[in-house]
Amino acid sequence: MSTSAIDVSGEKVKATWDKRLTEIFCDICIKEILKGNRPGTYFTKDGWLKIMTNFEKETGKSFSQRQLKNRWYDLKKEWKAWKKLKGEDTGLGWNPIKRTVDASDDWWESMLKVMSIVENYNGNESDDEREKKEILQHMKCFNRLFVVASSFVQLYYEKYILKQPCMNSKQSGETWIREILDGHESRCMINFRMSKMVFTSLLRVLETRYNLQTSRNISSSEMLEIFLYILGIGAKVSQCRERFQRSGSTISQYFTIVLEKVSRMTTDLITPENPFFSSIPEQIRNDSRYMLHFKDCIGAIDGTHIAAILPPNEQIPYIGRKVCDFNMCFTFVMVGWEGSTHDTRIFLDAVRDPKYKFPHPPNGKYYLVDSGYPQMKGYLGPYRGQRYHLPDFRRGRLVSGKEEIFNHSHSSLRSVIERTFGVLKKKGAILRDMPSYSFEKQTMIIVATMTIHNFIQKHVGRNDADFMEYEDINWAYKNTIDSENAHGRESDDDDDDDDDGDDDGESSNSSGFEMELTIDAMASSLMNSL
Repeated sequence: MSTSAIDVSGEKVKATWDKRLTEIFCDICIKEILKGNRPGTYFTKDGWLKIMTNFEKETGKSFSQRQLKNRWYDLKKEWKAWKKLKGEDTGLGWNPIKRTVDASDDWWESMLKVMSIVENYNGNESDDEREKKEILQHMKCFNRLFVVASSFVQLYYEKYILKQPCMNSKQSGETWIREILDGHESRCMINFRMSKMVFTSLLRVLETRYNLQTSRNISSSEMLEIFLYILGIGAKVSQCRERFQRSGSTISQYFTIVLEKVSRMTTDLITPENPFFSSIPEQIRNDSRYMLHFKDCIGAIDGTHIAAILPPNEQIPYIGRKVCDFNMCFTFVMVGWEGSTHDTRIFLDAVRDPKYKFPHPPNGKYYLVDSGYPQMKGYLGPYRGQRYHLPDFRRGRLVSGKEEIFNHSHSSLRSVIERTFGVLKKKGAILRDMPSYSFEKQTMIIVATMTIHNFIQKHVGRNDADFMEYEDINWAYKNTIDSENAHGRESDDDDDDDDDGDDDGESSNSSGFEMELTIDAMASSLMNSL
């Protein structure tokens, strides 16, 4: 039985603790520990609040937080005292193998001598001798109880009260981050897929424009590092726990916070740099192969499969529709369609529904698309039924005829979307092995990865190692990977008869006919320029 008193409105209210109240209190504390409300050596504020609430609910005692804390600390003191006494020279000691209190041979020998003397007493023993015998019997009983009780106390306190810290490395997450930012440039690129300069700029933008703030326990810099570490190398929460010396709940909490901030950046970064498309892209203007024939081209459209982790009854590959410019920046994204959905259906939904805010090409301008899209004004596809993908030209005969000449140039220029996907997936390894978040959160991660991709390109462009690797406009020609199959789709050069697109006949109306005339004129021009 123990008591404590605390002043309330000038009066002392006592907290009397008996065995029942102590057991209830300990059980409640254990539950809060298991819920993660004691991440270190102390309970969180929320943890203490729940302890107070549940204790009053179960006992009817409205003890204050200070009284509950006092009891907690008293129990810890008692445990420490017990731990010290169990190893002292009192004749008793702790057996770490049996996890019981043991006695030395000398102690048992002395007790056996006493028992032998007691057992040899006859019925005429004195009152004093009978009292000694009763004391010895009580000692034997006490020792048995003591062994059982001490074993329980040892297990209970070591498991729930005095937990050994898990994250106790001397190199904390903050220390590691400082080491990365003060070290060689390559370390930042390896771990966060961006240069130190870009990281610093991104952090400043998130802090000043999107209100990313340092908390009491973690800096905004470390929050961003956790986020980029997960996105960039596809690190799991367990890996982040060890790397940053933080609990799993802390890692998940701040990953979500930064994800929300980066998602707010999307509307500012995934958009055409020139919304009126009034200028000719530099990559076309400075290349004589394309300037004369494709000067009105403003970008390329395609989709890519990114596997979503869903419940078994919903496990269908999902596809995203993206638009990019010739700077290898995304200018539009729409994610969440099932992978089996036809290109035409996704495309028409994007360009027709105002809620998506698709960047429509102005009159006279166009996007490059493949043969899976409808032939309509503003969207220039290749000749169907002819060779198209660059690896096909590399492996086969020489280019011949105006149709193949046009398709080769079209495919070469449209390879910018393939190269952009290549950089994206190198910057965001998480896209290759998506964690089992909610589907909504998975789509947020995809878009956030593209947002970070655009931020890097807009800040360093060709000076980034990953962008430099995919910069060559003939990259697809030099690589044997079929771009369409690399995205998880079958080649659609011969899918003219697949009318699953619900295109409302647009490919055969005047708009489609106008684009066919444009293609013929461009093909003739390309052939005459050879």
